Amino acid sequence: MRQADHEGEGIFKLQQHNKAIRKSIIDIRNKKITYLAKLPNDMQAQKLILEAKEILREEISSRFPDYTFSNFERYKHWLTIEGTKMR
Repeated sequence: MRQADHEGEGIFKLQQHNKAIRKSIIDIRNKKITYLAKLPNDMQAQKLILEAKEILREEISSRFPDYTFSNFERYKHWLTIEGTKMR
């Protein structure tokens, strides 16, 4: 989760960012993992999440080392990444 460096940074936007990350979904079925994160309606909050895509990808990859993951794809208000089992 991100935190405000100072009060003027936009606490609401950070709350929207943190809420989207907290409510993200990981679906694990057979040899496939799908990670879904709903993007908030606020453009600046979306920008925070889009800037953190690589950090999210690295975190997911480190938690599931037996899987190889694609790049993030955007579908409407969702960001998705899919992983398939290697071993």
